[in-house]
This record gives sequence, structure tokens and C-alpha cells, in this order.
Amino acid sequence: MKHQLLIIFFLLFINYISSQNNEIKLLVEKTEKLNLDMSNLVEEEARVKSLQEKLEKSIKTIESDLEREKSISLDANLNEKRISKEKEELLKTENELIEVE
Repeated sequence: MKHQLLIIFFLLFINYISSQNNEIKLLVEKTEKLNLDMSNLVEEEARVKSLQEKLEKSIKTIESDLEREKSISLDANLNEKRISKEKEELLKTENELIEVE
């Protein structure tokens, strides 16, 4: 009888160990999947950071270009006013010369 109880106990223990091993295998698989997901997220984060740096650089370039264009436009407006004034003076001088003749 003791011998049979030991065998039953041993079989139950083996069954318990087996079920625990299955649980451990599932946990290992989940952990491996989580590690892979984490690795993919780290790579994605690096890609996004790189893209963000490129975009920030592009924004700075565009801002610099806008400032340069504003300066060029201001210079062009000043030159246009100066030329208009010179034209008026030339027309005035021409009219005065025509009156003198």
C-alpha cells in the first residue's frame, strides 16, 4: 500500500512538474516576444529621432531662407524707390532742359 501511495504521489509530482514546465515554456516564449518587440521599438525610436533631427534641420534651413528672402525683398523695394526717385529727377531735369532750349 505504501508503495502504491508513493507511486501515485510520484506520478502526481511528475504531472505537476510537467505542467510547471509548460507554464515556464509559455513564459519564456512571451518573454522572447516581448524582448523582440522591445528591440523593434528601440530601432523605431532611433529611426524617429533621426527623422526628427532631419526635420528640425530642414525647418532651420527654411527659416534661414525666409529671412534671406525677406532681406532681398526689402532691398528690392528700397532699390525700386531709389530708382523711381532718380527717374523723377531725370524727368524733371529733362523738362527743365527742354524749357531752356
